[in-house]
Amino acid sequence: MSQIYVKKKKKKKKKKKKKKKKKKKKKKKKKKKKKKKKKKKKKKKKLCKITGKPSLLG
Repeated sequence: MSQIYVKKKKKKKKKKKKKKKKKKKKKKKKKKKKKKKKKKKKKKKKLCKITGKPSLLG
């Protein structure tokens, strides 16, 4: 019976490695925020027909 208890303790150490994988998922969310900034730049490119300068009204 003493040999079976030793094997069960080793399996608990493997569960700690799964917690490190959850930290990598948080980094992927930051990449999605960069895509939203590109859409805002397209609005600034619209020029006013009279002055030829970027119009604030769009």
